Amino acid sequence: MGDCRTVSDLIKPAVAFVNADPADAGLDPALPSLLEESFEEQVKQGLTKGMQIFVARANNVVTDLALGTYTQSPSPITQETRFFIGSASKPIAATAVHILVDRGLVTYTDPVARLIPGFEQNGKAAITIAQLLTHTAGIPDPGYVQIPAATYLDREAAIKALCEMTPDYAPGTQTMYHGISGWFLLQEIVDRLDGRGFERFCIEEIFEPLGMTRTTWGLPAELEEETTAYSGSDEETDSEISFWRMRLSRDQVIAAANAHSSAGDLARFYLMWRNAGAAPNQRLIGPAVARNAVRPHVPWGPGVAQAFGYGFWVGSDPRLMSSRGSLGSPRILGHPGHWCSTAWFDPDTDVIFVALSNVGPGQEESDRRFCIMSDLVHRSVTQ
Repeated sequence: MGDCRTVSDLIKPAVAFVNADPADAGLDPALPSLLEESFEEQVKQGLTKGMQIFVARANNVVTDLALGTYTQSPSPITQETRFFIGSASKPIAATAVHILVDRGLVTYTDPVARLIPGFEQNGKAAITIAQLLTHTAGIPDPGYVQIPAATYLDREAAIKALCEMTPDYAPGTQTMYHGISGWFLLQEIVDRLDGRGFERFCIEEIFEPLGMTRTTWGLPAELEEETTAYSGSDEETDSEISFWRMRLSRDQVIAAANAHSSAGDLARFYLMWRNAGAAPNQRLIGPAVARNAVRPHVPWGPGVAQAFGYGFWVGSDPRLMSSRGSLGSPRILGHPGHWCSTAWFDPDTDVIFVALSNVGPGQEESDRRFCIMSDLVHRSVTQ
């Protein structure tokens, strides 16, 4: 008889996290102390007040540190503290889209205008969901010039502005970071395709299955005391920093960047991707869709050796101070967030790393500090 197994049958069962000693997981036993020393150096330099740091190899948790204090008080950071994670939210939002693709409700090649009538105005008829996920749609928002950041606090006004927007370049011809624009459209697409709406969809289809009990879109007022306040850099423009500090921005769901979470929750999210779309008790995404989502689809840009998957930054380059480190493999996948967070999984070493900070010291300095910490983790692999 022939082999009747399905693709899913050939995937190893998903696993949950268990605690382990670094040496037993094939990592340098000194790694936790080295990461703590790196944190202490950042405190001395004024780069942070508190952090969570999480390292796992496969499903073996070897480091789960809660260090320092809240920004707004001397209360100690714990593993339960919630952090603003900025654009580290984007892979979570992308996962909602991947689930819908896996269920056959949408495809990556679907034009956005098919799902959001009116978006085809001013040369945008051919923009696809894939181009939103890879920052190639031609509607980036550097400085929020065409559409002020505050516009995204009003759903109808934001959709109207995005429909009327003229692309900065021919869609598909360049890669420029779409800070909010493309992700607001992806959020809207999930809203329109699923009757529960984007936030409820994420809770029921992602957060609850993965046990992400410390993760919310936005930040309900009753959770303020559980969250260490985000402190941004002077490098940020008034429009950027005031926007993310506004109570109104935390009252909304902004899929591009306003999730609040913990390092442990984000690690559970990346464990699902390590498991090719499966949680310990159920499969969120089929393995074929999951593996396609994390492969490099579009180069970042001329002379920069990293790429975009569908919602992830993929690869690393020793010439760059990437938040994923300079020593990661070509397949490393993850996403930084607003100068205050980084999270990644490297399939070649089977390592997951998450670092969340309550201070964002600016782009260059933030990349440098997370690069140092990421490389400590890369170098710790002993077998």
